[in-house]
Amino acid sequence: MIAIMVVAGAVVAIFFSRPLLWTAFVLGGLVGLVAGVCQLRAMRDAAGVLIAANDALAVRRALQESRWGRAYLAVFWIGGVAIIGLAIFLFGPDLAPGLLAGYLAMAAVRDLVTLKGAFELARMEKAGSPPGEVPV
Repeated sequence: MIAIMVVAGAVVAIFFSRPLLWTAFVLGGLVGLVAGVCQLRAMRDAAGVLIAANDALAVRRALQESRWGRAYLAVFWIGGVAIIGLAIFLFGPDLAPGLLAGYLAMAAVRDLVTLKGAFELARMEKAGSPPGEVPV
């Protein structure tokens, strides 16, 4: 999935080349970095609840239980609004490339940062480890 987002970002950069398109990539990357760190901390804080979650709403509820999860959700939504605002400001009615660049950068960086946490949760679930204990 990360590779698909990176390739899609490259396609956006090549086919929709615009002056200042790089600003959308940078903003998205920064939002993704901050959101990814918050999400990783939330994943580690609420590991047991996340492992028990069986749908997207249960995952959201698990994230909302921790301070880091609430911070992640706030950064995700505020960052999304910032990406939309930047795209409107820089590209006006032709804002699709800016939106795509910002979102793809945000999603790819966030997923790269949280990848280790996802593997930790998978190992914990497989080993039946208690929350907070990551098997080696």
